[in-house]
Amino acid sequence: MRSLKIGNTLVFFITMTLVLSMSVLVFADRPEKPDNYDPTDGWRIPPPVKNIENPVEANDQNIAQGKTSYERNCQSCHGDNGQGDGPDADGLDDFPGDFTDEAFKALPEGVLFFMIKEGKDDMPAFSGDLTDPQIWQIIRYVETLE
Repeated sequence: MRSLKIGNTLVFFITMTLVLSMSVLVFADRPEKPDNYDPTDGWRIPPPVKNIENPVEANDQNIAQGKTSYERNCQSCHGDNGQGDGPDADGLDDFPGDFTDEAFKALPEGVLFFMIKEGKDDMPAFSGDLTDPQIWQIIRYVETLE
């Protein structure tokens, strides 16, 4: 009976060690925000898009619609608060973007629209999944994140 207790204890400790080791490996794969964070790094953004302004009014209804679309399409990588810490950010090659960072907040709205619509590498293109007004609503929502 005593050897059964020792065996169960040993199995428990081995299991816990494996679980902890696996969680360290999973979280080690999450890309970190670089010190010199540039949200447009690697993007080929056509100069004219920098002058495009958001045609969607920044009102409560559009922000709420943007939040709904964000939760469905963006939150899994960009996280609840837009800091690039969503559960699907694990294993990405590039940091998904921190919408609360000043460098990101300084981007023209047309650049954000282009990035969402066209995508690049780990960032999917949403041109076939979201309408232009939905993308602009997401941008209105993202602008509220702090």
